[in-house]
Amino acid sequence: SAPQPAEALRILDFGGAATIPIFFLASLGCDVLCLDIDPALSNWTNHVAKRRGWKLHASTHNLVTTPAPADWGLFDAVISFSVLEHIPKVAQPLILARLAKLLKPGGVFALTFDFGPEAPVNDAVRDLAEVERLVFATGLDYFDGHPLNDTGERFVIDRRHPERRFTFASLFLQKR
Repeated sequence: SAPQPAEALRILDFGGAATIPIFFLASLGCDVLCLDIDPALSNWTNHVAKRRGWKLHASTHNLVTTPAPADWGLFDAVISFSVLEHIPKVAQPLILARLAKLLKPGGVFALTFDFGPEAPVNDAVRDLAEVERLVFATGLDYFDGHPLNDTGERFVIDRRHPERRFTFASLFLQKR
């Protein structure tokens, strides 16, 4: 049996319906709201949550087109893994700002994304200047006070694009 947190954290997941992270967090007793525009994945997530008795709800609410309803309240954490690069580049600052506004003071925003000039997805984050613009749009601070460190290492991550070398970047931001 997994350990239960002393106080259930409220977590907002952006784009990860039917994935291990949200199921794991819900199994720990966290109250998880997952936003995913794929109805089949959202429905499956809700089905699993109901069968397990978890505080997990998936919604197809599209934050790119519609702000969050006020009744959602605030969250202890916002997570998003490998989703940002699938949002049109012009909408990325808006969506990150909307997600950041949903954090409680002291809340953490953790996200990963395809990074580098050769990343095969059209709307991938290409360089550190773009990262800084996105962080600025959130109004949040780096969790540890240090900006993203690009080591310059790139890899063939996607076998469909063996000629494209890129990496995954991780950002951890905090609302002060």
